Amino acid sequence: LEWSGMETQTQTPTDFTSPDMYRREDESPDAEFYAQPRKLIHVDAVCARRIQALYRTVLPENAEVLDLMAGWRSHLPDTVKSATGLGMNAEELADNPALSGRVVHDLNLDPRLPFADARFDAVVCTVSFEYLTQPEKIIAEVRRVLKPGGMFAVTLSQRNFPPKVIQLWTQLHPMERMAWVGTLIKGAGFRKVETYVERGL
Repeated sequence: LEWSGMETQTQTPTDFTSPDMYRREDESPDAEFYAQPRKLIHVDAVCARRIQALYRTVLPENAEVLDLMAGWRSHLPDTVKSATGLGMNAEELADNPALSGRVVHDLNLDPRLPFADARFDAVVCTVSFEYLTQPEKIIAEVRRVLKPGGMFAVTLSQRNFPPKVIQLWTQLHPMERMAWVGTLIKGAGFRKVETYVERGL
């Protein structure tokens, strides 16, 4: 890791907490904000292909996957056995060809995942983590619905919907954002946390 600070997380954890860190510019109900379908890919085509390549590399083959905060398209490889999408807009989910199951659920309103314990081989959260107002509870839920040894893969980008992104996200450097997410995942009891960076594409 070439980025100063990232490699020290296991030695001296960083405290990212701040007052109102989960406050957002637009505190209206998320269901209203996401009621209008946005049938678009939220990253450019090169980035979308790189996310899919990452998932092809790290996700178990023939995995049953939960796509957390899913939308119109998922960036999952064809090595995935099945994918269930949990998102905010039914029309977007219905038009997502990668999904075999679809659940409309507001994680900020209710962080409990509506699935049985040890249900999935892997959970992915693609370029959406910055909208979570209760990420600690949701990561704990992710761990609950994962099978023993299951994987939680989170990808981040610098694109977001400013009204709905949490305040902390706007205060952190992009590398601090990744360190913060990694710290939360480690704090939830995941034994192995790895980070990958791609720039200049």
